[in-house]
Amino acid sequence: MPDNNLQNNSKIEELAREIFNLSAILLEYCRNNTETQEAECIYTGLNILHQKADDLNLELMGFE
Repeated sequence: MPDNNLQNNSKIEELAREIFNLSAILLEYCRNNTETQEAECIYTGLNILHQKADDLNLELMGFE
């Protein structure tokens, strides 16, 4: 039976990695597309980051 702490740490690490990667992609996209739909780009990225942060918080609180 796998250790729950190791499994939880793995999930948290994966979510943190996804948040980092999504924010890096968002920053790079916005940097290269400043004159085209910048507000929409930022809004979409923030929604994705918000959902990932919510997932991370739920995981940390023990809800799935």
